[in-house]
Amino acid sequence: MPAATASGPDDVPPASADFREAASIALPHRGQGPNMQTLYLLRHGIAVPHGTPGIADDDRPLTSKGEHRTRQVGRGLSACGLAIDRIVSSPLPRALRTAELVAHELGLPQQVEVNEALTAGRSAQEIRDWLRDRSEEHLLLVGHNPAISELVGLLIVGEPHRLSFELKKAAVAAIFRGPDPASRYELLWTAPPRLLRRLGR
Repeated sequence: MPAATASGPDDVPPASADFREAASIALPHRGQGPNMQTLYLLRHGIAVPHGTPGIADDDRPLTSKGEHRTRQVGRGLSACGLAIDRIVSSPLPRALRTAELVAHELGLPQQVEVNEALTAGRSAQEIRDWLRDRSEEHLLLVGHNPAISELVGLLIVGEPHRLSFELKKAAVAAIFRGPDPASRYELLWTAPPRLLRRLGR
């Protein structure tokens, strides 16, 4: 399966039309086969800073800028033609609101699920173990760093710290696993938030 990669500095995105075409080629489609799974890993959008007076860390919401940009990211993902069976989010407000905004833009407002497995403080290994019981072919996960970024390395190479990889806020990585549930995932593409916002304009 061809891989379309859109990684790199957040301020130097590739041409959006080229990425849209490449991503559509790399995207698995519905009915891709038993036990196959595509994961879209989305870090939450821009939130009120840690340590803001009067707001506990777990209660930090998205900022108005974060909400606006997350909507644009959702439109960008919609423009890529993603096939999503379920959106699962951390229960923390900054992640859940990200999931709700993206779900709305994807036309999937009823497909959002909250799960403690993705909350801040959980490890990539804990998320991987939870994933073993998920049967969806196309699953979008909304979570927090470092676990959501480390999950990419864990699922691809077997160790969370072997890849020098970090999802920026509202960035997405798409990874795919073939029919053998014991096999490792492969990276399809990554997209920084600025690229996704350009697609969503």
